[in-house]
Amino acid sequence: MTREVRNISDTLQLYSSVSIFAIFAYLITHLLLNSASISGTPTIKPYDKFDLEKDIEKLHEVAKKVPNRAPDGDTMVRMVCHRTRDQRMQMKKAFKDKFDQDIASYCGGAADGEISLEDLLVDCFTSVLEIYVFHFYWELDYMFKSIDKHSLVEILLSVPPQEKEKFVSIYNETYRITPDQHVKDKVKDPEVHDLILRMLSKNRKPDITPDKIDWELAKKEATILNEGRKKWKETPEELERILLETPIQQLNATFVEFQKVNGKEIDEVMKKKLGRDLRECYKAMVHFVKDKYDYYAGRLHYAMKGCGTQDHVLNRIVSIHCEDDLKEIATAFQLNTADSLIDAIAADTTLHHEMLLTCLAGKHTVKEC
Repeated sequence: MTREVRNISDTLQLYSSVSIFAIFAYLITHLLLNSASISGTPTIKPYDKFDLEKDIEKLHEVAKKVPNRAPDGDTMVRMVCHRTRDQRMQMKKAFKDKFDQDIASYCGGAADGEISLEDLLVDCFTSVLEIYVFHFYWELDYMFKSIDKHSLVEILLSVPPQEKEKFVSIYNETYRITPDQHVKDKVKDPEVHDLILRMLSKNRKPDITPDKIDWELAKKEATILNEGRKKWKETPEELERILLETPIQQLNATFVEFQKVNGKEIDEVMKKKLGRDLRECYKAMVHFVKDKYDYYAGRLHYAMKGCGTQDHVLNRIVSIHCEDDLKEIATAFQLNTADSLIDAIAADTTLHHEMLLTCLAGKHTVKEC
């Protein structure tokens, strides 16, 4: 029995409250090495009663600020969370054409001081790639917080390889600075600075199906990693080439072969061979490759633990993955914490921000609008 299966078995015994069906669905997905051919389960689906003209008229009315009447925040949230991003983007264009206003700003104005809700509404009415662009810029340039290397790494891992060039182009057009120049200006830790720059410059090759894995190549690259592990800190080029350019399935095979050669999993070896900041970045890459659902579940848990909530992380992951694989992420979250994702979000957020986030995460309101 592999280490991964033993770990999952132990977790299943510990958290018996998790739905048995959800557990088996997650287990099967995990054992299939998160193949790119396996599509996740969204929590938001296209609204079958979608009427573009009627929807923008209604949203304009319920979010309007007029004397002696508060905007209808409940209806506004239900309208947003029951439409997919494609439907919302259609609404955004039509709203601009008809009312000459940005729909996210208009709805945000009805948020009555709920800054986190305003930010989430902007994410909901923005394309996925533009969300990554904005959040990457915000992480580097927001003056009231220190730079979060975990978020920078997460964003660059999440941007699809085929869209990396477009990501850079949008970034440059929007902010008049390239992301690599922005990193050079803002990230002071030299090791993290260099790693983020290399993540920007390198692109993972298209993924392959499990039957296309080259096990001889996996053995060769596992040997390269094992023999070069003592020099990872000084010369990380080979490590980063393999981590950042190898297809996910092939890289998983390399990790399997590395454990055979070394006797330990690669992330365990990283603890001894790298400094803390760099080690955490590399381990995030390994975690993402081994189990992306578990990786995002960990990011959500990180955003909600301790004092204060990292709303930008919550907003980004939930708003993007609700139309892709949030169901699997929620199952991984519950396996790790014994709490449902919806309950955790509800306990850590308030008012309409809570309502919209939990709805996107799968807690659909009874009344649709």
